[in-house]
Amino acid sequence: MSDDPYKLWITYRILTDDDCEPAAEPQRDLFEFPADLVEPGYGPAIGHMVKAVRDRVGQDIVIVKTRQPGDED
Repeated sequence: MSDDPYKLWITYRILTDDDCEPAAEPQRDLFEFPADLVEPGYGPAIGHMVKAVRDRVGQDIVIVKTRQPGDED
């Protein structure tokens, strides 16, 4: 297994305070995960993905989809 970070595009929506409804527009950012957090053949756990996005944006989010770099949308 490689020690290179695992890169993943995560598309997410920020949750508003209004009944936890998602914001209208999804956002997409590239995240890197340490190799030790990635299950071979599966990628990072959903909890690691949610934590990474929440740590970056500082708000509650819902993940819409994930893609590896180079995958088509």
